[in-house]
Amino acid sequence: MARAGDAFTWERTYERPWEAIEEDERGFLKVDGFAGGRRAAAARAAAPALAAVQRGLLRHVLLVLDCSSASEVTDLRPSRADAMAAAVTTFIRGFFEQNPISSLGLLRVRRGVADKLTDLGGNPAKHVAALAAAMRPCDCGARATECACRRRREGDFSFENALVLALDMLTLQPAAAATREVVIIHSAIASCDPGDVYDAVRRCAEQGVRVSVVSLPAEVHLATRIAELTGGTCAVTENEEHLLEVLLAHQRPPPRRAAAAGAGGRVGGMVLVGFPEQEHETEALCTCHLALRGSTFVCPRCRAHCCDIPCECEVCGLRLISAPALARSYHHIFPVPPFREVGAGAAAGGDGGGGGEGECGDGISGAPTLCTACVSPLGATSHWVCPDCALPFCGVCNSTIHDVLHSCPGCASE
Repeated sequence: MARAGDAFTWERTYERPWEAIEEDERGFLKVDGFAGGRRAAAARAAAPALAAVQRGLLRHVLLVLDCSSASEVTDLRPSRADAMAAAVTTFIRGFFEQNPISSLGLLRVRRGVADKLTDLGGNPAKHVAALAAAMRPCDCGARATECACRRRREGDFSFENALVLALDMLTLQPAAAATREVVIIHSAIASCDPGDVYDAVRRCAEQGVRVSVVSLPAEVHLATRIAELTGGTCAVTENEEHLLEVLLAHQRPPPRRAAAAGAGGRVGGMVLVGFPEQEHETEALCTCHLALRGSTFVCPRCRAHCCDIPCECEVCGLRLISAPALARSYHHIFPVPPFREVGAGAAAGGDGGGGGEGECGDGISGAPTLCTACVSPLGATSHWVCPDCALPFCGVCNSTIHDVLHSCPGCASE
């Protein structure tokens, strides 16, 4: 029998994160314990953004999902397939918020064959619905040996077939106008390839297709080599939260490679775009689906109708985008600089006045004691100071500014 101060064996295998939660004098969770991970991630993401690099605002990204039998392993809860589906759903919704004029597509690999779930497009609802239909668990009540739903995830995985299909879809997109990327999420540690997989990798490198790999089980040599030869990244996930963090890192456009620079060291060129008008009054024939729609966008060049933007006009090939979406894309080129962290003692000597006045610094008297954005007290916790406007922000607001707003409220109000 265990003593009063000892823990049972089955209890020692579990962490107790709830014991580390602390509250302030107002009864709220302390910022240091709640948003420390997001603040650190925001700082790491903003630090390399200050370098003078080129980033593609117009991106064509293909997500390759491993639906082989290896995705049924339960080292990630409830299974690798379910954890992957949840993380990809969050990634899709955040991708179009960060890249409003880009396009995304989904591929699936099972039974050693790659097939297309969705075409390259800018409608997140379509991608989420297709992902949910492809990854839906079995609920028909049949036995496992007779269930057709179970065959959604079976067989082997193939890197070569995934790259060949992705390359066939991306070669139709102009390389000078947009970046072409492939993100492979695989659960299998082996690849069932009909030919030489490195031949497909060389074709991707020659076409300027950047391939990144997210490995769920462990580091695979082939996945690492694919990422190295094509200029991508390779990451091995530790748990469900780390899987989401690795995927969200691909929301930011990667820097353009110097090897792809043309004359004068420039990458890419001018892109001709059109800003369509939206019509609601009458039904019109959508050229992309050949169906009647009650609300369509009219191409300014040929007056053809399409049902969703961003897209390319099916008649004249003009790239159709909205002006607000184009303006929102520039935060990748002009990012918010990382804020400077100031210890808790720096704000302790404040006079309790409202935030936004006085100097900010370590140990300087007269420092403000309220967050500029949410007006929460900063005396008991460390805070962050914008290097441009010198106004303080709490940890949650610091993460929101770098991850969501991409604009400092203090600098915008000047």
